Amino acid sequence: MKKKLKKNGIEYYIYDKSEYKSSELKHENIYFIKDVTIKNNVNCNEIYCKGNVKFKKNVNCRGNIDCMGNIDCKGNLYCGDNLYCKGNLTSKNKLYCKGNLYCGSDLYCGSDLVCKGRLDCGQNINIKGMLYCCGSINYKGTLKIKDIPTKNIVTISVSGLKPNIIILDNHIQIDFKFQSKKKWSEMEDDKIDLMGNGMLDWWRKYKKMILNFNI
Repeated sequence: MKKKLKKNGIEYYIYDKSEYKSSELKHENIYFIKDVTIKNNVNCNEIYCKGNVKFKKNVNCRGNIDCMGNIDCKGNLYCGDNLYCKGNLTSKNKLYCKGNLYCGSDLYCGSDLVCKGRLDCGQNINIKGMLYCCGSINYKGTLKIKDIPTKNIVTISVSGLKPNIIILDNHIQIDFKFQSKKKWSEMEDDKIDLMGNGMLDWWRKYKKMILNFNI
């Protein structure tokens, strides 16, 4: 019988080896007591790690992920609640966080990053795909989205559209489209209309406000 530990009202099972296969992770709430590597897909409720954790494949965690070191995920990383990483956070593919996301150092995502809450990063953010965030975005270093660096970023919520609009120094992301402000300003009505969901009427109503938004 594995040892149990209660933390923040959650009963975890302690795992003390440095390497595991997913078939060995038999409990819903997992507590890694030291640096660990997981070879296969992970499917659980809660993850807590006192050190660094490496996931060789995908992670599906329905609750919180708390890591006191670095997180390195070679696949997709899904967190059904809040994600806290004290060190570097790396996801080579998609990263989806249903709550707030905190990274104490550098954050790298090799594809799209979705954060349903607030995004806080202690250093640099580098997202190779799109960024969808429903809360504020805060960072202390540099920010790159789709390899485009920016000094400033703001998210705004506009009636009739989800997720939030993301405005950078010279680029804007609306829905699933990321392009320069110049291209947005010159975009023809028929192309806007092809975005669907009544986008043309919406764009005519809010275009001037979005393009002139001061960050």
